[in-house]
Amino acid sequence: MTQTKAITTLEDTENRFGFVRVENEQFFPEWYEGLSEITEAEKASVDVVRRRYLYHRAGGDLLEGTVMNGTKKS
Repeated sequence: MTQTKAITTLEDTENRFGFVRVENEQFFPEWYEGLSEITEAEKASVDVVRRRYLYHRAGGDLLEGTVMNGTKKS
């Protein structure tokens, strides 16, 4: 009987199936069409959270603090 190693991270998935992360903002237009504009400060804050999420999630578990620390107000 053959045992297959479980996929536990996005990195595992990308490696096993040859997936490539797409960061094109035009990929799912229905996610952003018709929304009001956000400020440059809000865009910067969202970008910090996005980068932290992608960095931490790719190699392992995503802890609540990873996302929450990126959303704190100064």
